[in-house]
Order: sequence, then C-alpha cells, then structure tokens
Amino acid sequence: MAQRRGTCPRRDQAKNCRLPLSEKIVLPVCAIPKQFNHLVGRAMHLYRMLADGDRVMIAVSGGVDSLVLSWLLKEWLRKAPIRYELLAVHLDMGFGGA
Repeated sequence: MAQRRGTCPRRDQAKNCRLPLSEKIVLPVCAIPKQFNHLVGRAMHLYRMLADGDRVMIAVSGGVDSLVLSWLLKEWLRKAPIRYELLAVHLDMGFGGA
C-alpha cells in the first residue's frame, strides 16, 4: 500500500511519532531510518560514550540535526540498560539570522 505524502505509517501512534521542527514543519519519526538508529546505538556502546549515572547536555539549535539527536538520545534512555540524565540547551545570542 502506498503511503500518502505527509502521513505516518504508524498512525495509531501519531502523537508519539512526530518530531516538531517548527510551528509549520513536523518530521515523522518513522522518517528516521531504523538503520541509523541502530548505528547510533552501536556507536554509543562500542565507544562507551555513556555510563550509568552520566549527565548529558546537548546543544540544540532547533534544526533537524540537533532535534533528531535529542530524540535519539531520549529513545535510547528508554531502551538502554543504563540510566543517564539528559538536558537539552538552546542559547539565543540574539544575532540576526540565517
């Protein structure tokens, strides 16, 4: 069955699988390939990026990259055998923008 443009194949979980990028743009989380999610988890394990009790602060610009990273880290917090604290920070320097 063809997917209608702009719809999520996981309609039953629609509220839980949408990542707001702005007031007008929403990225369906299912648009993030499972292979990418797997590779991130594998790298986190292989390079021992996180340990039990770590406090992780990520800089969030509001763009796709930082929002996907924050979403992945939150997902791994639910799945990982370790517990860590996650803090997302956005610093607006007030410069005119791109």
